[in-house]
Amino acid sequence: MDINSATSSLRIALLVGSVRDDRLAGTLAAWVQSEASRIPWVDLDVVDLVEHDLPMTAMNPGGGSSSISGRLHEADGFLIVTPEYNHSFPAPLKNAID
Repeated sequence: MDINSATSSLRIALLVGSVRDDRLAGTLAAWVQSEASRIPWVDLDVVDLVEHDLPMTAMNPGGGSSSISGRLHEADGFLIVTPEYNHSFPAPLKNAID
């Protein structure tokens, strides 16, 4: 895609991977959102996991999809803001990815 002559935007899903009360991820996500708003060909969709009660099972009952699956499916790319816990990323983000 030639960014100088783009007629359509890239839809980027920004996943906020921390759900803790005292998290810094929300502040960092707000900064990313502010910076991305200055790029005319980027359509940023902030998916904050603290706002979604995702099931902790491998399959949703009845084969339904999660509250964020459609938004992630529509994305052309992803950015993830997440802390590191015990040399890995937090369980809510792992669950969302699965």
